[in-house]
Amino acid sequence: GFWRFVRYKQYEGFMYDGYLKPLNRSIPDSLKDTKRASSSSDTLQPSVPISFTLAMETYNYCGDYDQLDPSLHWYGIYPPEQGKTAFTLERIRLELVLLKTNANGLMEFDVRTDREEKSLFLIGTDQQLDRGDLLYLPTVWQNELPITMYPGMETTVFARSVAENPKNLHMQAFGAVMPGAEGECPSLVDYQIHMRTSGAMDQKTQDIAPLLEATDACAPPELIWFGDLNGDDLSDALWAVKNRDDARLSLLISVLQGKDIWTLADSWIIKNCQP
Repeated sequence: GFWRFVRYKQYEGFMYDGYLKPLNRSIPDSLKDTKRASSSSDTLQPSVPISFTLAMETYNYCGDYDQLDPSLHWYGIYPPEQGKTAFTLERIRLELVLLKTNANGLMEFDVRTDREEKSLFLIGTDQQLDRGDLLYLPTVWQNELPITMYPGMETTVFARSVAENPKNLHMQAFGAVMPGAEGECPSLVDYQIHMRTSGAMDQKTQDIAPLLEATDACAPPELIWFGDLNGDDLSDALWAVKNRDDARLSLLISVLQGKDIWTLADSWIIKNCQP
């Protein structure tokens, strides 16, 4: 929830909106020049977090462990339990176990949590998030993930459930996949992933392939997971791109700013630790 400006009889102030329902959304003139009021309208705009650090529970990981700040609010995204449909967001304690510097000069370390179950992925943020049920996916949808976005592939991503919603986002891949020479990986030619909004909101279209750095990929990007992480009722997503020497996981977060629908929050690169 968020703090909202309220007026009750002769009193004015701010209150947590979990105890409120909107009756009058106008802002007093005395507040319109402050940072708490929106400069573009007469309604308060809640702060939606878009700054996230991405991490994976990984053993013998090679990379820069300085990018992981244990002092952030860390959460794990967990798959549904047997026979359930809800993915959940749970608070965790991040644990980094330094191992050694290998022959390539890379630090090897483990990324762990204080929970026994294994997460799909981890996110860190400077704001607290609502824990609990995050996304409801029927088993048939769970079995379809990850989705490889071959040219011509279309799919819809949503925030909470598969129900029709004007805030659902639609995507379609374009381009071609050309086979590589002997010993070479395939190449993507003129590859794009067009993301577009639907419903009554302003129509936006964005090619998200540049965010995934898929130009030199050895295969089309894979949509690993989607759901609403920042609480704005729009889907966010985790993507994977396989390159010749590494794999890149990218967390895209909804922003709906200008022409953009998603922005790149953070990437997690998995390298070969062996010399």
